[in-house]
Amino acid sequence: MNYLYLVFVLHKLVHVIKFCTMRNNTNNPSELLCKSVFFTISVNFILILCTCSSFGNELKVASQPTVASLSPASGQAGNIISINGANFDAFSIAIFQSAILNQVVTVTASTIETDLIVLSVPANIKSGIITILGASGTAQSPSAFTYLRKSQSILGINAGINEGKYGMEVYSISGSNTENSVTLTSISIPSSGVVTIVGKTVKVIGVGLATITGQINSNANYEAVTIQSFLNITPALISIVPISLTKVFGSANPILSSNILGIQNNDGLNIQFYTLAEKTSSTGEYAVYVSITGLAAANYQFSTIAGILSITKASQVISFPTIPGYKLASTIGYLTLLGIKASSGLPVNISVSGKARLQSFEDQVAVLEIFGAGLVLVSGSQTGNQNYNAAPEVFRTIEITSTIKDSLVVSAHQSLTENDIAVFPNPNEGNFTIKGDFTMAVRAFTTSGIEQPLLQGINSNQFSIDTKGLHYLSITNGQWHRVVKMVVE
Repeated sequence: MNYLYLVFVLHKLVHVIKFCTMRNNTNNPSELLCKSVFFTISVNFILILCTCSSFGNELKVASQPTVASLSPASGQAGNIISINGANFDAFSIAIFQSAILNQVVTVTASTIETDLIVLSVPANIKSGIITILGASGTAQSPSAFTYLRKSQSILGINAGINEGKYGMEVYSISGSNTENSVTLTSISIPSSGVVTIVGKTVKVIGVGLATITGQINSNANYEAVTIQSFLNITPALISIVPISLTKVFGSANPILSSNILGIQNNDGLNIQFYTLAEKTSSTGEYAVYVSITGLAAANYQFSTIAGILSITKASQVISFPTIPGYKLASTIGYLTLLGIKASSGLPVNISVSGKARLQSFEDQVAVLEIFGAGLVLVSGSQTGNQNYNAAPEVFRTIEITSTIKDSLVVSAHQSLTENDIAVFPNPNEGNFTIKGDFTMAVRAFTTSGIEQPLLQGINSNQFSIDTKGLHYLSITNGQWHRVVKMVVE
């Protein structure tokens, strides 16, 4: 019996050596390494022993297997194929060419019958001849099996979004193939960048148009796939809480500020508010503008008008010194009132009632013409304009008596002219001369209406004064009257 076993082993070894030494041709697999089938030798050693039987002195050996056809002749990994032929045994295995150079993939059949082998197509193989290795020998398919790689897809880029605002959240890309990673690339217009890609995550970093390409490379089991998507990012909207401020004419502008809503990604923006209104701008409404600058400013959309600054009218008052009672030697004469002015600088309107009338009013000096003794009511008013409210009216009462001679009394209603009288030098340092061919009475007043003492010199027309500044000289000669400005330096 041991002799018979050895015969079978030698017989099988011949088939194995023949199988291992096959070379490439159009119908055979690429050069197979013997190391890939040495395992098969040891397995078949057992198979040979198991399939040999003796009947008396006779030894019977199974017939050589053959492959007639493949059904189907092509398929993907996991597909079921049938190998039709003859003389298959229970220990038959199928050998496919591996996608890895010079390697093979062995498959154990799910169903083995004498004329049929059913198995599942393995992964990571390439198209080629299928070899059946059984206990009684080897057989090759009459034609090559075509291995079909699976298709794969990228389900979506941009999560199906083609339009977006700057600051939109990041999102990931998904694909149908878990074996391969999706590689993403992008091209942006402008080149400064619209999106940034880390792995399979897309983040919006700017405004513009981004072309995003998703690609999965091919391998032994899957076809390559490439898709493109376009993402148009428009500026984010910045909201500015409306500004509504008020100031009075002539005052400084208030501080312009407001709350800004909608800044994304903690962008550092330079935000400034300004208006064309100034301290001296007339009343009305002026726009408050906003300027937003910085590297990320182009990623935002905003209104340049942030609100309104309203300028209202200012108040004003009339300065009207208190007027003491005047005593006149006659019921006819002239009275000078000084320092009548409005804080706005607008002209004051003088009204006179009683036995007097306004003879002139210029440079804050009012000259009243007196017609008799009694109470004279003088009022000052200013009605305002575009920038000032009306001033409260001011009233002064003057009691006119005629018990003593007053230096301002004249007996006629005419005034002296520059040809009749002159003060020189003017300006001066306190000493001055009044030129005029007549006897005169002179009084000096400050701009506030306060009379200042005058010292008369040896000559009747020479005078001196101690106070500095602008003065008003009231000059009369018994008939004529004139007020002259004089500056003491």
